[in-house]
Amino acid sequence: MSTSDEIVAAPDSGRLESLLDAALGVFMRYGYRKTSMQDVADAAQISRQGLYLHFAAKEQLFRAVVMQFMTRAQAAAELAMEDPDLESALVNAFDAWMGEFVGLGSAVASDLREVGPTLIGPIAADCDAQFQQALARRIAASPLASLLEPLSLSPTQLAVTLHAVARGHKHSATSREQFRTLIGDAVRMMCAPLLLHTANAARTA
Repeated sequence: MSTSDEIVAAPDSGRLESLLDAALGVFMRYGYRKTSMQDVADAAQISRQGLYLHFAAKEQLFRAVVMQFMTRAQAAAELAMEDPDLESALVNAFDAWMGEFVGLGSAVASDLREVGPTLIGPIAADCDAQFQQALARRIAASPLASLLEPLSLSPTQLAVTLHAVARGHKHSATSREQFRTLIGDAVRMMCAPLLLHTANAARTA
């Protein structure tokens, strides 16, 4: 079911965006099961009846929240990857894609991970795969790509590995700042051949 099918009476885009932002904050604070439509209505400063005019059920609201968040995160990550500095591009892209949920309370995180696949189906997995493909393209477009060939490594292999490391750090880090530090270390190790090549070229110039 598409998001447009689920919104009973869509408000204007600005109001809808604000409503979904408020709902995201509530879901992240209380988790899915403990969040009520009244909680969201209060956070969005509308009546519960007004909220039901836009979304017939909490499940529909949750799917719309996830879609808005992922659309924004994808756009921010793609923008970050335009940075000509590969290390900065990748660190900022991971932060844009995953950083907002780092440090989420364990009980809340467990609740959202449990209900998420059932409520949103393959949407999250598909978006995650697209992000990983974008990582591979960014690595392939960098000077690092030519240095990988003698090592029998491909941009896709590095993207898959780095993505897996980032997912682990997302769940283990206690803050967004710590996540950035950890993924920064991983990206720096991945970029080591490029850094060494650049340093050697500078010494011989």
